[in-house]
Amino acid sequence: KRDGHTLTSEEITFLVDGVKKDVREFSPSDKPVPIEFKHNFAQPGEFLVEVVVDGDQHQIDNRRAYLCTVPEHFKVLVLDETATIVSTTPATGDASAAAKVAESQKNPLSQESIFLTRAISPPTHPGMEKVTRFTSKVAHPSMLKFENLDSYPTVVITQLTSLDETTGARLEQYVNGGGSLWIFLGPDLNLYEYNKYLFKEGKGLLPAKLVSKVTGAKGAGDAKGLPHLKFGQSAHPALNELSGSVGTDASFLGFYKLEVGEG
Repeated sequence: KRDGHTLTSEEITFLVDGVKKDVREFSPSDKPVPIEFKHNFAQPGEFLVEVVVDGDQHQIDNRRAYLCTVPEHFKVLVLDETATIVSTTPATGDASAAAKVAESQKNPLSQESIFLTRAISPPTHPGMEKVTRFTSKVAHPSMLKFENLDSYPTVVITQLTSLDETTGARLEQYVNGGGSLWIFLGPDLNLYEYNKYLFKEGKGLLPAKLVSKVTGAKGAGDAKGLPHLKFGQSAHPALNELSGSVGTDASFLGFYKLEVGEG
């Protein structure tokens, strides 16, 4: 029964901007029946997506509509301490951070995130088709308060040697609202601040507490107990390609010990 009427089957129509795209039949039951429609939008813009159910005389509850926004690009925000700051000096007043920023202004390749951003959104020449639907923006963490994070499906943190409560709270609010956060730790971060503002005794964004950093001399991975990537022993196609072009296995320069809780 539905709305007091006995039904044997119902028909559901899927429309985009009033144009019928698909029609399906389903049998109602005493439990919700999930129906999935797939549609590829050919261009960016705003589209009115509707589903209409036929099968009874109560038309008022038979239509559901959603205004779907399809962006031209998916924007990724990268927070990088070595990025150019709009103001003259870093908010922290850290002389070493100021030196990093000055170097990045003279030499863009010195930015820690330069290769990451090139991988996310490779540069193309005018007239060439873009190879990705992603665009990237690099900002100094002190500029986070000026960013509308709702416009970024993804935010990436490269190593932050200094992290404060305001930044941690803003990122937590972003994730709680459905945003995707990627955290790259790096060799020189402040463990205390990351645990205080991002781990928060298991209630924050980090999945585990950072205990300590283990490092070793380059090429001395085995002697120091550091992990190795053994390309030739992997069956994964990507690493198989590397095994033919990289003469030796890759060793890590360091890693972080984690305090892993239940689950």
